[in-house]
Amino acid sequence: MSVALPQAPPIEAFTEELSQPFEKRKPEPLSRIIAKYASSRIYGQLINTATTFCRPNLLTPELFGLWYILKIIPGYVINVHMGTMVSLRFLIPYLRARKEEDRIARMKNTVLSFSLTLTVLAALTMAWASAYPRAAARALILLKVRMPTPQAFEYGFTYEQRVGMLCVAGLILFQFAYEYIVTLFRAYERFNVLGANNYLRATVTFALTVPLMYVWGIYGLFISALLVQLIVVGHLRYKSGPVGELKFDPGAFRELLARGLPMHLSDVAMIVLITIGPIAIARWMSTEQVGYYAIALTLINFLQHLPGTTREITEPRMMRGLAHTSEAEVSREYLLKPLVNMVYIYPLALGGALLTIPVVVPLAFPKYAAAVAPTLVLIYGFYFLSMCEQPNAMLLALNRPIRLLFSFSVPIVLNVALCHIFIHRDMGISGVALANSLSYFTLFAMYILLLQFSMKEKCKGWYYHIVALLVPFILMWDMMYVLGHLVPMFIANRYLACLLQVAIYLPTWYGFRVLAPRFVPLLTPISWKDCLSLLRARKSNG
Repeated sequence: MSVALPQAPPIEAFTEELSQPFEKRKPEPLSRIIAKYASSRIYGQLINTATTFCRPNLLTPELFGLWYILKIIPGYVINVHMGTMVSLRFLIPYLRARKEEDRIARMKNTVLSFSLTLTVLAALTMAWASAYPRAAARALILLKVRMPTPQAFEYGFTYEQRVGMLCVAGLILFQFAYEYIVTLFRAYERFNVLGANNYLRATVTFALTVPLMYVWGIYGLFISALLVQLIVVGHLRYKSGPVGELKFDPGAFRELLARGLPMHLSDVAMIVLITIGPIAIARWMSTEQVGYYAIALTLINFLQHLPGTTREITEPRMMRGLAHTSEAEVSREYLLKPLVNMVYIYPLALGGALLTIPVVVPLAFPKYAAAVAPTLVLIYGFYFLSMCEQPNAMLLALNRPIRLLFSFSVPIVLNVALCHIFIHRDMGISGVALANSLSYFTLFAMYILLLQFSMKEKCKGWYYHIVALLVPFILMWDMMYVLGHLVPMFIANRYLACLLQVAIYLPTWYGFRVLAPRFVPLLTPISWKDCLSLLRARKSNG
């Protein structure tokens, strides 16, 4: 088998870095890596704010709902690798530390060959459904899948749906290329390239999406989505150099599958849990209602990048840490400490969103005022979902994939059941949001319960810090209730009332955050001087 990374790569500095084992590279401080990588994602979200504003306003709620449902398909198809890509992400750091480069090359080639084959088949299936809509519609009927409109039984899919499925076929291929290359970058901890790619994606998305949608509507959205993926994947491919060959190794595949499939099933379960809401709305309500709910999820997504960033960076270190240190130390440094520091600053954003969304959404999205109520409900649920990233990684590091998969069973069943009950009791998309939020809390509770039985030794203050994770939620809930009832009693104008509520909430929460380290040992102290010093350091480095 030939090695995927040759001796004379096009980007020499990059491949030289990859060829060095971990112990020969001086690792950057964890907090600095998270800050830099998160800043690129935050920049992307700030730039995407304009795109987020224009995209739904240039579409009807029904078409925006169609676009959101179509986007779910690549998210499912990318998981056809059956866990082999997950194994690759964890095994590369381990094998590089053992200097087994030939074994790494065989595994990369196997993952590339297997996953690409299934991905191409999925893309061809979507293209077939677009070209032969009546046959595809009848196939779905035989599978007892409800069609989006009664006319679809006789005439197949609408023209927008057919073009959308053709777009999805292309997105499936680009999404595979993106996820595969990003997996390699994460495994090699090359977050600087991923950060630059986040900047590129945001800029290109804004530059292409808005003008194309303005001219061609949803068809412009389809075109821009393909062009953005083409540019982003091209950039990653250029930076990575050769990433593997189409050579399948049955032995490497069996090893990757045995290690990755149990872990991968948890990732699929998370996707199922999160997408139950829009799928239930499309199944039992309408595509238009999906459009309203999609606005809620889009707004929530802006708040979800710090938890995901923290896991991406701490996960490889957690895996390596268990090989050299105790479970108690790893749980303290890579589970409780990141969680505590996140949840005590996270409510600054969540609370600000809770106070401003009722005012901002009707102004920014006049056609989507119905999205306000489900957004507010989802914010409370996403507080608990944001805390699920680190326990998930910890259970994987402890090699408890079956327990991890079991932790999703109750939330998924509960979510489906509650969505069905609430929709048929005319609670609408707000009922779906409530069902989702309750399932997210249940998932977090299941994680903590399973960690309780999976860890042989726990760090000092385990139970105290678990309880401390709930304090910010309770305080945020209480402040929202008090501000929501007290301020409107004195100020009738909702815009002025919103400004006053934010002006009271943010300083109050910051004061609580400054005092909290006195009572929560793992919480890093913070002050205005720290913020100013960070700003000066950033200017000097920039």
